[in-house]
Amino acid sequence: MLTTDGPYLLECNVRLGDPETQVVLPRIQTPLAPLLLAAATGRLDESARRMGLSGALLTTPDAAVGVVLAAAGYPGAPRSGDAIDGCQEAERDALVFWSGVSRAADGTLLTAGGRVATIVGRGPTIEKAADVAYLAASRVTFAGRRFRRDIGRIPAPSSLAGVTA
Repeated sequence: MLTTDGPYLLECNVRLGDPETQVVLPRIQTPLAPLLLAAATGRLDESARRMGLSGALLTTPDAAVGVVLAAAGYPGAPRSGDAIDGCQEAERDALVFWSGVSRAADGTLLTAGGRVATIVGRGPTIEKAADVAYLAASRVTFAGRRFRRDIGRIPAPSSLAGVTA
């Protein structure tokens, strides 16, 4: 969160299904599976040395922005069963992590939870990545669709007046 005193970290999740992770993983160039296996078996140092890593993973130079599409009623009592359209169109330009979804007997994708999808756009800057994410997010439609419109948008300093941690 940006404040007049600078940025503050409120929470840091690292579960693979979390939006915070879904936006970071696509930028990692280092093969991740061998490192995860090594960490799980207590051989991370050995594996990292073998891969020539000296601490940091290799990442792409681009930016990534993730926008979560949520079902009607989220976060309290999210509604399920709303038909989702525009999936292929969104996936043309962005990476889409589907989460709170199910399929009807005819194959139609339906909402089935609070966070329906995370749309990850990439670009040379945060602003361009946000443009890609929001364009793709606008293509996914379902009744009651909700999403924040300020992700990846840096507010003007004057809009932070009076903001406290």
